[in-house]
Amino acid sequence: MMNMHLKRSDLLDILTCSILVLDSQLHIIYMNQSAEMLLGQSQQRATGLHVGLLLRSENMLESLQIALRQYDPQSIRECPVELTYGEQIIIDCVITPLSQHDMKSHLLLEVYRIDRKLRIVREEQVILQQQAVHELVRGIAHEIKNPLGGLRGAAQLLEGELENPELKEYTQIIISEADRLKHLVDGMLEAICPILKR
Repeated sequence: MMNMHLKRSDLLDILTCSILVLDSQLHIIYMNQSAEMLLGQSQQRATGLHVGLLLRSENMLESLQIALRQYDPQSIRECPVELTYGEQIIIDCVITPLSQHDMKSHLLLEVYRIDRKLRIVREEQVILQQQAVHELVRGIAHEIKNPLGGLRGAAQLLEGELENPELKEYTQIIISEADRLKHLVDGMLEAICPILKR
């Protein structure tokens, strides 16, 4: 039978979310393994340090103070934070005042690193936008080249019916301008969408 006698700290260490417990002065009194990895500090070294030394963010510190004063949970979305070794990251965090009698004026801080997820989402958006632009350009080129081909063909047929050489000069202008516009569209397609095969 599975051993269900896990300590609370063992359960917290399993979480991928970074968990910190702070006292009323915002000093760290506990953090799980995920927080140790995020902050690059062991719990032993971080205990007693002000959280602002390890997670530099005015916005977060202000929310921590509000949670202490008002005894009210706070949440922050997409908060830029600087770590002790200078790395800039973006986090979501939830601040919860602890209600147990022996933990009054303590805060539970949950930190979720989201900058990697945001970067992936943004990269996916850029790829989707590029695909949309490619499709749009290809569609516009198709809509331009089809009528140009029709104009050129009609001018050639008309030229074959004309006996007056002076009138044939006009059909030659139409054909050469249609060719010029087709080459211009092909050049734009090549410049904007080099990966597209026409």
